[in-house]
Amino acid sequence: YRIEVEWTVPADYLGRAVRDFDIFASKEPFIGIETEGLRKSSFTIDDAVVGGRACGTVYGLDPADRYHLAVVARSKYGTASEVRFVDVEMSGNTPPEETMPAEEIFIRDIADNVYLPLDERFADFDAPDDELSYYVKYSKGGVVECIVDDGTLRIRPLATGSVGFEIIAIDRDGASAAHAVHVVVASADPTVDLFPNPCGERLNIRIPGAEGRFHVALYDRMGYKALDTNVSIAPGPAGDCGWIATQDIAPGSYRLVLDYYGSTVERTVVKR
Repeated sequence: YRIEVEWTVPADYLGRAVRDFDIFASKEPFIGIETEGLRKSSFTIDDAVVGGRACGTVYGLDPADRYHLAVVARSKYGTASEVRFVDVEMSGNTPPEETMPAEEIFIRDIADNVYLPLDERFADFDAPDDELSYYVKYSKGGVVECIVDDGTLRIRPLATGSVGFEIIAIDRDGASAAHAVHVVVASADPTVDLFPNPCGERLNIRIPGAEGRFHVALYDRMGYKALDTNVSIAPGPAGDCGWIATQDIAPGSYRLVLDYYGSTVERTVVKR
């Protein structure tokens, strides 16, 4: 749990704004100003102005209905000066938060594993000292295996293809947050089928295990680029297929160049 605290900035004995403060948190009312054994959070307010407002957040508190706070101003030499007491009603638990945008991960070789530190992707601001637990929710299986071990997610490729999944982080009160990941597992030597070949008004392109948009260019015998387009590959009755329109190019033999996740694949295609 966390508490956000505001207080008024006092002046030191020379009339200067105090910049350094300690906040002590207790579940019981303070007896005098005894602070031994209490959780302490320290703050430095660089732009402090006498009489102005200062604020800070105390993290890692245990559940409680009310906390009693002592805000202790300290001089530049560390001497405690003014003490202010604040009582705060606690609110309920807040869920963990995703701290990184959705990720696109490309794995070039099926033998490669990827490791993601999960504490870089989630934070539990109201209880930062607590360990979050994690699990993975797949959109489909068979492409990768995800293993959580000691706060790290290991992504182990099982087959070429693409898959989306969510990493779910859960705090000790059952509140959760999700982080989306999309993974593409490529092949060092992909299979690219062209049919019919020779083709007429359109050419079908099949890339087993692939999904998404791929850049395609056709070059004639003189090296002139006769076609510059993209093909959208998606699962279908004929496999992982897409097609490009070829009705506007002249009959002849062409070199097809396909950008496969940064690698170049070349094939020969004939237009009738």
